Amino acid sequence: MSPRVGPRPPGVRYRVVVTQISDHGAEVTFDHTAGAYIAAVADLSETGARITATVDHDGDQLLRERLVVYISDAIHRP
Repeated sequence: MSPRVGPRPPGVRYRVVVTQISDHGAEVTFDHTAGAYIAAVADLSETGARITATVDHDGDQLLRERLVVYISDAIHRP
């Protein structure tokens, strides 16, 4: 991802969508809009999770932490 030049304009919000892709197709497991984002691509293989792309983030620390929890819960739900 390209770094942003200058401060974020007021009122900017981000839509974060997590899609689980498998041999059975694609399923959206998380869809949330907030004033922050965390973005990465991960391979959740049998050998464990591995980040396979550049990680990027922006927004208030508390919102980023909440997004991490939401995304983790969406990926690891029973």
